Amino acid sequence: MKKFQKTITITYDEIEDIAYIYLASIKAGEITDTIPVDDLPNQDADVVLDFAKETFKGIELIGASRVLPQRLLQDDS
Repeated sequence: MKKFQKTITITYDEIEDIAYIYLASIKAGEITDTIPVDDLPNQDADVVLDFAKETFKGIELIGASRVLPQRLLQDDS
């Protein structure tokens, strides 16, 4: 197994408690399919997978502060 270290972008709206994890860049209107994930062991957050045609582009987490480590939701800049 090869191990790769990549950089991803995470945005977080503290007011709405929504995080978005970008797996690739997304152009306006590019997302063609959004798939809610229903069968999760932890139902403290809603998870939606975004696809552009056949390519997995990102993950939306509604209720992000309940399931993501706080260090991922903090601005390090």
